[in-house]
Amino acid sequence: MIQTIQAAIRGEILLAADFLDFVQQRTNLPNVQQEVLLSDKEQEILQLVAQGCTNKAIASAIGVTQRTVENYLSKLFVKLNVESRAEAVIVAKEKAWIK
Repeated sequence: MIQTIQAAIRGEILLAADFLDFVQQRTNLPNVQQEVLLSDKEQEILQLVAQGCTNKAIASAIGVTQRTVENYLSKLFVKLNVESRAEAVIVAKEKAWIK
């Protein structure tokens, strides 16, 4: 309690670690301590995106529907905390997931 009062005097706010974890999960921010792992299929899709393939071309190349590719990409964007194909490719190259 004394720590809380001292923090308040300094203008700081103390929050429990479990509360911060809860907020982080609710806002879909990646946990800095967690390593993002991609499946072989996700890496293959990112490689095809990096080559400039359309969703239709990717679907044909990997034998799934275009909608399935769109679902994969949506999930990848969340996993990588990006908003575009270009950002996803940049992150994938930085992590050496694709060439």
